[in-house]
Amino acid sequence: MVQQSRQKHKSKKNSKLKTYEFEGVNQLTNEEARGQVQAINEKEARRQLMYKNIKINKIKQVRRYNKRIKSKDITVFTRQLASMLKAGLTITQALSIVAGGNSNETMAMMVLDIKNEIEQGSSFTSALAKYPRYFDGLYLGLIRAGESGGLLDDSLARIATQREKNAKLINNVRKALIYPMVVILVAVGVVLFMLIWILPIFKEFYDDAGATLPWITRELLSLSDFLTSWGGLFLLVIIILSIVIFVWYYKTNMPFKEKITRMLLQTPLIGYIMQRAETSRWARTFAGLYGSGVPMTETLELIGSGSKNIIFKKATRQIEQQVSQGESLVSSIRSMEEIFPPLFIQLTEVGEEAGTLEEMMNNAADYFDEEVDVKVGTLESILEPAIIVVLGIIVGIILIAIYLPIFNLASAL
Repeated sequence: MVQQSRQKHKSKKNSKLKTYEFEGVNQLTNEEARGQVQAINEKEARRQLMYKNIKINKIKQVRRYNKRIKSKDITVFTRQLASMLKAGLTITQALSIVAGGNSNETMAMMVLDIKNEIEQGSSFTSALAKYPRYFDGLYLGLIRAGESGGLLDDSLARIATQREKNAKLINNVRKALIYPMVVILVAVGVVLFMLIWILPIFKEFYDDAGATLPWITRELLSLSDFLTSWGGLFLLVIIILSIVIFVWYYKTNMPFKEKITRMLLQTPLIGYIMQRAETSRWARTFAGLYGSGVPMTETLELIGSGSKNIIFKKATRQIEQQVSQGESLVSSIRSMEEIFPPLFIQLTEVGEEAGTLEEMMNNAADYFDEEVDVKVGTLESILEPAIIVVLGIIVGIILIAIYLPIFNLASAL
C-alpha cells in the first residue's frame, strides 16, 4: 500500500512538470548554452540549471503548442550529423549547427538539450536515450557501437541510409493501398447517395403511378428506408464501434494479433509483399548492427525488440536463443523457413561461409526492396480494374432496380 501510494504521488508529481526554455552561459566552458529543462516551477528549473553550472540570461515556460517531431525529422537530423562529423566537426559543433538551422522549434530544443547533456559529460548515446520516443534500441545500439569504435560518423550514415530505405519501402506500400482505399470510399459514397437521396424520389413516383415493383426494387427500397431512418445512424455507430474494438483487441491481445498477422502473411500477394518487406527490414537492420561491430546475439536481440511484426519478432527471438546456444545463424534461420524466403536463407548461408554477412544482408535487402516494388505495381494493376468492375456492377444493379418498374409501366400502356 505504501509503495502504491508513493507511485501515485510520483505520477501526480510528474504530471505537474512544466517545460522551461533557457538561454545562458556554461560557466565551465564559457560557451553559450540553450535548451529545455523540466521542473515543477521556475524556481526549481533555475536550481537545476545552477547545479549544471549554467548562468541564466533568459528563461521562460514553453507552451504545449509546439510542432510535433516526425520520423522524417529524425532521419534528416541523422544524415546531417553524419555529414558534419565526416567533414571534421565535433559532435557539439554539429549539434549546434543542426539546431540553429532547424525550422521545427521542438526539434531544435531537443537537439540543444542533447548538446548540453554532452557538454555536462554524458555520452552521445546517453543523451539520446533521454528521448526513447524518437531513438529506439536499434538506433542507440548503432550509436553505442560507433562511439565505442570511434566510428560515430559511419554509424550515423548507416542509420540514415537504413531509415531512408525503410521509409521508401513503407511509402511504396502505402501508395499502393491509398488509391484503392480512396476508390472504395468514393464507391461507397456514390452507392449511399443513390440509396438515400435518389431512390426515395423514385419511390414517390412509383406510389403515384401504382406500379407493381419487382423484388429487386422492393429490397433496395427497404434498404433505402432503413438507411434514411435511424437505422442508418445505428449501422454507422455499429461499424465505428466494431473498428475501435477490433483495433483495441488487436493491440492488447497478443494471440489474436499473431493470428491476424499470420492470416495476412498467408494471403496471396498481400502476404508476399508483407513477407518480403519485413525480410528486407530485417536484413538491412542486421547488416547495419553487425557491420558496426555489435555482437551477433545482441544484434538479434535488438532486431527482435525493434520489430513491429509479431511473427518476425517471435522468430527472431528463437533464432537468438539458438545462436546463443552455439548454433550457426543460417541453421537457426533455416528452422524458420516458413517465415523467411528461401533466397534469403541461401544468401545468409553464402555470407556466413564466406565471412561476408554484412554484404549479403545488404544484397538481400536491396533484392527484396525491388521485389516489393514489382509486386506493389502488380497489386495496383489488379485492384484498380477489380474495384471499378465491382463498383460498376453495384451501380448497375441499382439502376436496373430503379428503371425496371418504369419499363413495366411503359409496356403496360
